[in-house]
Amino acid sequence: MKLRNILTSVVFSTVIFLFAAAHILLPDREISVTERRPLDQLPKFTMQSVMNGSYGDKLEEYLLDQFPLREKLRNLKALWQFEVYGQSDNNGIYLVDDQVLKLDSILKEDEVNALISNTNKVYESYLQGMGLVSIAKLLNAQSRTSRYGRPWGKSSIMRVLRNSTYTGNLLLQKTYSENHLTKRTRQNNGELPQYHITDSHEPIISLQQFNAVQEEIKRRADKHTHPGMKQKTYPFTGMVVCGGCGKHYRRKVTKTGSVWICSTFNTMGKAYCPSKQIPESILVSITEEVLGSTDALYDKITAIRAEKDNTLVFCFEDGSETVKRWQDRSRTESWTEEMKEAARQKALERSKTNG
Repeated sequence: MKLRNILTSVVFSTVIFLFAAAHILLPDREISVTERRPLDQLPKFTMQSVMNGSYGDKLEEYLLDQFPLREKLRNLKALWQFEVYGQSDNNGIYLVDDQVLKLDSILKEDEVNALISNTNKVYESYLQGMGLVSIAKLLNAQSRTSRYGRPWGKSSIMRVLRNSTYTGNLLLQKTYSENHLTKRTRQNNGELPQYHITDSHEPIISLQQFNAVQEEIKRRADKHTHPGMKQKTYPFTGMVVCGGCGKHYRRKVTKTGSVWICSTFNTMGKAYCPSKQIPESILVSITEEVLGSTDALYDKITAIRAEKDNTLVFCFEDGSETVKRWQDRSRTESWTEEMKEAARQKALERSKTNG
């Protein structure tokens, strides 16, 4: 019994030693061909990364990605599931007659026709001079929905305008999985090679039309781009969230002063989000009442949720919430000095005319 324990310990230690030696001697691999993603590399050692725990997390991901024989073990796992357990698939991949296949959903004719019609409408409208919001409102007014059955918005319109797949060509590996732990999808900005396949399917729009749209997008962007000018940020930027539609509030300057307004309400109208705009002075006043100062905004809370009935919910880092109600300003309070002066001048003119 004692000899068996010794032999087990020796074998286990030998295996650990061999794997450790292989890990040190073998060069790190940069990409995983089977997973189509870059592999984590040895993280840089700094005292800050050690203290905040990020170094340990990155080191763990590095060791898992660079584990010796990792690709062979993945292949062995797949074969084990197919041959031993008799599973029909491995993570959505099927083995049929010695061919590796992936099952795609069956396209419906009405969905295909709707996609073609919507895509052509978006491209034609944009080249005619319409903006993203105007196109979205037009499609929604015609009861057309986006690919996933949702109302159209600025982002969904832009995705259609940027999608080169509609030209009958394919660009493969535009995204990749971050790693096998988080499985986050990342945009491929040169981390992995991309592959361009021409005439892979029937086009919806011509390549000339697609290129014309890309040039128009660039022209409009250049028109509103001011090199060297930094974009302004405000204390509540990215903090106020609409409790109705889930979109962020944005700052808007009106005749009565600055307000914070739901981006859906601002672009699409009350039919899509019946939220109310919040005067900036009221938002600042309530925030100072809850936190003491707007300077502590990002340190103490994760979001300010704007609910109906003039309700603001302050969501703190520890999970607690503070609910506050705000009152609408009276008409007199909402008037600026310029507006009051203009009204006074009109009143004087009326009195002179009547006199």
